Amino acid sequence: MFKKLLLSVAIIFALMTSINAQSAFEKGSLGVNLGTTVGRGSFTYFNPDLLVTVEYGLFPVGKVGVISLGGYASSTFRGGIYPLFGFQAAFHLGILKTTKFDVYGGLRSFLYGYIDYYPDLFIGARYMFGRKVGIFLEAEGYRSNLKFGFSWIL
Repeated sequence: MFKKLLLSVAIIFALMTSINAQSAFEKGSLGVNLGTTVGRGSFTYFNPDLLVTVEYGLFPVGKVGVISLGGYASSTFRGGIYPLFGFQAAFHLGILKTTKFDVYGGLRSFLYGYIDYYPDLFIGARYMFGRKVGIFLEAEGYRSNLKFGFSWIL
């Protein structure tokens, strides 16, 4: 009887561990951020930018994470509308094994005003309130901006 109970507890523990072994962002996940920026170039003018990023989890990297590819668009409103478009690749750290946090970093390249091209590094994190809705915070290098807002993982 004791052996059956011990085996049952071990099986339940193994199932619970595998259920909780999910990450917030995995292969096949679609992440959308909608937010604003503060920092050099936006907050100094007291005129924050609006931004949208979309990314798709494409390549799993063993059990440590996922590489995503996506796009970036924002607008600056300073005496006119200055659009910013680009592409991004990010590595989402998967070893946290929680559906509440997504920690990531990557490379973003964008066109500024259809003329200037800038590659840029960024790091960020999402905190998910539920399985699909949360908030995000990112720090970007070249423009020295902090980005924050709402996030969805679909």
